[in-house]
Amino acid sequence: MRIRVQRRWRLSPAPAVFVAVGLSLFAGGLGAMAHSRWIEFQDRKAFENLVSSYPPSGDSPREGSSVAIVNIPRLNLSVLVRSGVSTDVLSRGAGWIPGTALPGTRGNAAIAAHRDSFFRPLRDVQTGDLITVDSNGHKYSYRVSSLDVVAPTATETLKPTEVPSLTLITCYPFSYLGAAPERFIVKATAVPS
Repeated sequence: MRIRVQRRWRLSPAPAVFVAVGLSLFAGGLGAMAHSRWIEFQDRKAFENLVSSYPPSGDSPREGSSVAIVNIPRLNLSVLVRSGVSTDVLSRGAGWIPGTALPGTRGNAAIAAHRDSFFRPLRDVQTGDLITVDSNGHKYSYRVSSLDVVAPTATETLKPTEVPSLTLITCYPFSYLGAAPERFIVKATAVPS
């Protein structure tokens, strides 16, 4: 009579721990992104319901207040723009750079956002693309005139212009992990109405 011996395979707990840690980090990242999008959605709805004058009292908007919504239809990009470029502002959407023109006014309106969230679609932008800016019931149209990559210290992109123009700024390259070494600049000029 032959006795069968069953063998049990035992795996080390290390792979299971690595998988669990990886899944929890992935879920945490998805949760943070979803939370950021939810806050941006709520802020956008509040902005769309505003009926106050723009800009308030002719003054520059206060830090964190809603300024506009930027849309690039071909890229399916639509993002709320707040005043300022603090960490809190940029975690909730795009930020209008104080000291530049307000969107829809004469001069250069500069707007920045993160390349790995709100401005991610800019990786596919092309010259000639239409950009619209909704601000307090008014819609302003711009056409992309140039794309450029510059050093983070290149402040000439913020210089005033004689005509209404728009500058979108994000980090570059888009696929870079960590703090990106350059800035991607999208310049657009107003489309006559």
